Amino acid sequence: MSHRTKPKNLLKVALYAPLYLLLFISSPPLWALESDRLQPVHIESEYATADYKNGFTVYSGKVKLSQGSLIIEADEITIRRGKDGAGVSSVVAIGKPAHFQQQPELKKPPIHARANQITYNVPKETLELQDDVHIDLAESTHQGSQFQYNIKTQVLNASGVKGSRVKVTFLPPAAPHAEKPTPTPPSEIKEPLLNGDT
Repeated sequence: MSHRTKPKNLLKVALYAPLYLLLFISSPPLWALESDRLQPVHIESEYATADYKNGFTVYSGKVKLSQGSLIIEADEITIRRGKDGAGVSSVVAIGKPAHFQQQPELKKPPIHARANQITYNVPKETLELQDDVHIDLAESTHQGSQFQYNIKTQVLNASGVKGSRVKVTFLPPAAPHAEKPTPTPPSEIKEPLLNGDT
């Protein structure tokens, strides 16, 4: 049985539906920062459809999911429970593009990734990024059609797709006395990385 919820009822669903509560209580400490898992999960969307029998919920319409340093923005996000009903097995974000951001360690810059489909496998702590993928890490940027990133081990793999190539740019270390670039005025920023607009 599924239930479609309009925006005015989203808060009630997020607080009381068992599926959403499992995101905090039953999931092991799998977020990159230890403090992330202790933070509340916030989900904003225009609509939500919960299928309790099959154990998944679909959020649609400018969706934003956040928990601590973790931020996922997409046109649609599907949250699915594990087969045993305990914990969340996956979070699938679809957009043009969908965005993912999370800080891997306390004193390290956040990971920024965007792709038309992002699948977060919670038990394995992996990101599957497909279709027009861009990943920005502290030391490098990566572009291609398909990547897998292990958040725990910080290992990035590019899967071969016929007719496509992987592009990698290694960023030089910042010079100790290098002059900082002048920030771009807000009025001139055309495409913020995480603006939630699709």
